[in-house]
Amino acid sequence: MSCDLSDPEILNTYNEIIGGQDTDWLLLGYHDTRDVISLYGKGSGGLSELRDNIVEEVLYGLVRLEERYILITYVSEQVSGVRRARALVHGRAVGNLFKANSASITVSNPADLSDASVRARLKISENGSTPASPVSPTSSDRPISPPITPRRTRPSSPPSPDRHTPSLSSISLDAPAPPAPTTPLPSPPSPPIPSTPLTANGKPQLSREDSERKARKEENDRVAREDAERKAREEAERRQKEAAERQRIEQQAVEARAREEAERKAKEDSERSQRETIKKQFVDAERSGQVR
Repeated sequence: MSCDLSDPEILNTYNEIIGGQDTDWLLLGYHDTRDVISLYGKGSGGLSELRDNIVEEVLYGLVRLEERYILITYVSEQVSGVRRARALVHGRAVGNLFKANSASITVSNPADLSDASVRARLKISENGSTPASPVSPTSSDRPISPPITPRRTRPSSPPSPDRHTPSLSSISLDAPAPPAPTTPLPSPPSPPIPSTPLTANGKPQLSREDSERKARKEENDRVAREDAERKAREEAERRQKEAAERQRIEQQAVEARAREEAERKAKEDSERSQRETIKKQFVDAERSGQVR
């Protein structure tokens, strides 16, 4: 179930979007093909303009929303189950091509692509910030207290002579002071855990393995169903040909019997006519006295 993404306009438009140019959205579609995906449309009007170009098909989109790149998989409610499964697999390939995408959503209704709906779904506020999900504190997340600088104190009693403590006069005043201990910088906050993409009805999407397994199963079912239908058509055509052949043979037999019967009757009529002619000639001869 691989797809063809070799259309050069796809990467050209993608580079325009991530390069900060006016173009901020694109749409990809099949254009009446099975596996060839090409550029369907692009523009600079943001999410609302992308939504206006949606058609009741399977489409893949990328939109720049402030500093984020949102990957969109649009699967119309009118498409078949096999095409829905194929869209999940092909959507992975599109996501691998658009490496800059920071979030992905799957929708089946253009109303779900309003600015407010997408922001609420991805938890993006109006100023572009994304609230971080609550995370249990770990040892790396806890704030680190700065080290306490040791305070110099004067000894309460003079040092013992056997310790050979240097006198104040022996300490050079020009010696550099020891470096002050630096406070380690706090570790950067952990990035927010991305929320699990949801489907249009609010349920979490299947994992990649489950989606691919479901897609393979539906594809195998489709192939088996098409093979069974093909065999049924071939069997029906074979029986129809056999019935036509039997009917032709029976018709030929009926026509042959009819010809034989007609020939037999014609022969009998000819013989009877000949006998009657001879008999008449004989009677005429008797009457004329030619036969005694």
